[in-house]
Amino acid sequence: MKNNKKLPKLGLLYLDYVLRFFDKSNFKGWPEKIETVTYHWGNDKDRFIAEVKRKNIDILIGNIPATAYETFREIARKLPNVRFLPSLDSQFSNKSKENVTHFCHKYDLPVPKTEIFYIPEQAETFFLNTDYPKIIKRSYGPSNYGGYFVHKVDSYKEAKELLWERKYYPVYVQDFVPMEADIRVMLVGHKPVCAFWRRPPKGEWLTNTSRVEVWIIKMCLKTCLTLLFAHQKQPTPSTGPVISH
Repeated sequence: MKNNKKLPKLGLLYLDYVLRFFDKSNFKGWPEKIETVTYHWGNDKDRFIAEVKRKNIDILIGNIPATAYETFREIARKLPNVRFLPSLDSQFSNKSKENVTHFCHKYDLPVPKTEIFYIPEQAETFFLNTDYPKIIKRSYGPSNYGGYFVHKVDSYKEAKELLWERKYYPVYVQDFVPMEADIRVMLVGHKPVCAFWRRPPKGEWLTNTSRVEVWIIKMCLKTCLTLLFAHQKQPTPSTGPVISH
């Protein structure tokens, strides 16, 4: 018996310069036309919303980077009948440094000492009385794109000026952990497939992938995992590798 139920109109959501996780080839059995819409960085919200409406899209499928968090919250409010897959809540909760920090604390995973402040006056008191240097990060999403959302402050004055300029909320602060290099482990799904060392440029401290001077890329996965597992039960994070997020 033929099913006459109308299928939703699918749309693949792309953003300029962002890796595409979905393609029409993933939906070979879908009998209807699949639309595509691309968000262009900058002031593109109105045009993007109009295109989604014009194409009568019911479901938008795609990966949205955390740097577009506020933008796509606004877009979603203007498209109340459009469903995002994965949902915005599920995408951004997985990119939250707060959630990663709570996860590490819950399972006793070593991380740099971290403070999260939701009340500005509490953050003010902390910065007046703490030792420096400190790391201040935006609390959601990666710190990549040149490491522009991760900052080292060496004084109360620097911390206050940074927060006044950037308006980060909540205030996410970590102890500065000096290091000559760090290890980046890459996964496909939940399976680690390779690892490499990252070294910052001479005289710099940030080992962000897009800014490192030297990538020592080796198939050192076994060594890295052995090191990690050997220290995962250590009582103090200073004696072993830490998870950077």
